[in-house]
Amino acid sequence: MIKLSLLVVSLILYPLLSAQAESLVSGKVVKFERVSTAIIPYTKVGDIYGGLGCKFKQGSGLRLEVDNTIAKHTLYLDLDQLSLLVSDLLVERGIDMAFKDARNPFGSVNPDIIITADISELTMYYCMSLSGGKAKGNLSLKVDWRLFNTKTETLITELSTVGASESKKKIKNLASWMINTSMSEAATNFLDSLKNQSKDQS
Repeated sequence: MIKLSLLVVSLILYPLLSAQAESLVSGKVVKFERVSTAIIPYTKVGDIYGGLGCKFKQGSGLRLEVDNTIAKHTLYLDLDQLSLLVSDLLVERGIDMAFKDARNPFGSVNPDIIITADISELTMYYCMSLSGGKAKGNLSLKVDWRLFNTKTETLITELSTVGASESKKKIKNLASWMINTSMSEAATNFLDSLKNQSKDQS
């Protein structure tokens, strides 16, 4: 039985807080909504191979899981954990967040901007070692980003970016490494797109 746990511990959103995106978030109260995915649960997102030369397919494929039922040959995406970690990253970078809790007691109540991130596509190739402890493979994903103005209830901007990663060497915790690396690249591409939009508007 294979359980690939994707506790996505690092959605790299710090580029949003750089000077390149300052015109959109500077002086604004920002709320980051819960990360979502448009991918239907248990949709096939890749294949698992094993054996000498990775020639032998294992099972009917790798399927996305979001409810942690520990099903066979699933790729678990913990959206609650991901959302919490993203919010923490934004707070650490000094953004005026819209929530108040024990970690952020001085947060503002009403946000000016809401940022959402939706994982709309994800594909993965996974080749496990005979022992099952290490694997190699590749992963690509597409993220749809949206910024909303809460006062006018309008969409400020909508962007889609992609990220990809690959390990040709068998390593431990491959799935987590690939999703983190791919999300980092997608977020960086998001920043670059915002920078280009700011130039066009200036």
